[in-house]
Amino acid sequence: MTEVSLVLSGGGIRGVAHIGLLAAMQDHGINVNAISGSSAGALVGALYSSGLSVNEMLDFFRNSTLFNVLNLAVTKPGILDSARYRKLMGSVVKAEFGSLNIPLTICTTNLQTGEPVYFDKGDLITPLLASCAVPPLFSPVEIDGVVHSDGGIADNFPIDPLLIKEHGTIWGSYVIKPQHVDKDELSSMLKVSFRTSLTLMFQGNKHKFVAAKQMFFPNMHSVAPFSTSDTDKAFNIGYATAKNALEQLKENGEIT
Repeated sequence: MTEVSLVLSGGGIRGVAHIGLLAAMQDHGINVNAISGSSAGALVGALYSSGLSVNEMLDFFRNSTLFNVLNLAVTKPGILDSARYRKLMGSVVKAEFGSLNIPLTICTTNLQTGEPVYFDKGDLITPLLASCAVPPLFSPVEIDGVVHSDGGIADNFPIDPLLIKEHGTIWGSYVIKPQHVDKDELSSMLKVSFRTSLTLMFQGNKHKFVAAKQMFFPNMHSVAPFSTSDTDKAFNIGYATAKNALEQLKENGEIT
């Protein structure tokens, strides 16, 4: 039976494509022995490692209040207050790393030093909230007196913890690879800013992809990054991409 470790990138709702990959892997009887993730990848990793099924994970994204205006930040630097999501996260994921079914590493960004930080022990909820705190939408999270934010800022493909721990075969899923766009899609400051962020993040991480035995790059251009109504679209794209890739790997004898 094939066993792999997974690196899951951030990407907002586009990260639901990771669930599509997990579903396709289940169809092929491929086990996950460790996960390392940033932002949405950390969230999917936490949900899966806590024992949620594919359908339960999808229901979480479909029905959750991730972008609810009732969670507005008042005195914090963000539109939504990350602390208001503690109860929500605690209702679906295990409270401690040690209670997970699959070893998990969560990457956050130390905003005071600009360096990535990797958590795999103790309290799970706080670093998960920090890793998902995409600025300026979500307020930063304080951990032991230090301000942390979205893990994807410093490391949107946190493969190093898996390499250091020698977790065997590593596969990666990167859901915000820039796709070709027509010039009319760069017609506003907001669109140019978003495109710039995607490009900077991709160029800063692509050198690490060679360390993974297999990479998955679902084309998520049509999925709105912060719209839960695109949950099923993101899943379907991720599943189709992974299904085709896994069938090819099976034909080539690379998986059984």
